[in-house]
Amino acid sequence: MAHVQADIAKVQADRDNLQAQLRAQAASEDQKVKVAHQEYALADIDKHQQAVTKIENDTNSKYYRLRVINNCNKAIAIALRYPALDGSIFVEGWYTLEPGESDMLADLNDTWFAYSAHAGNINLAGNENQEVSDEAFTYVEDLYYEAGWLQLRGNLYEASFKMVDFKMQNYGVYEHSITCAQ
Repeated sequence: MAHVQADIAKVQADRDNLQAQLRAQAASEDQKVKVAHQEYALADIDKHQQAVTKIENDTNSKYYRLRVINNCNKAIAIALRYPALDGSIFVEGWYTLEPGESDMLADLNDTWFAYSAHAGNINLAGNENQEVSDEAFTYVEDLYYEAGWLQLRGNLYEASFKMVDFKMQNYGVYEHSITCAQ
């Protein structure tokens, strides 16, 4: 009887070892899949940025340029969500503008964008939530990102974005001013 119990214990130990090996192998395979997914998502961002650069370099292209002006008495940090020149939706941040400073932040293929801005602890944006990171980030709002294939660095959180729909008769520069009293 003791011999049978020893055999049962050995079989159980072998089974436990095999299960541990299978779990480790599955974790390794999951990691490989995650890495492959992140590589696809990063390649997708590169592909979109190359398309945007090609459009920007085409002298016949028609698009809008977004200039943001900081009319706040404090430095502001800005994240944007906008229709890129290739038709994809880009979400990126954080741009920092000092008081009185302005910068050309994006090229748009449509007359809308959304932004989240803050000056220290003061939120200067709207009421539409979008996932962002507390570190610099860029992502294309697409199936790769929505499926979780691209992991942003830093701490993720939902930031409030304000939608801006501007009307222009002609292509060119649209200037948007941000004040502390949004």
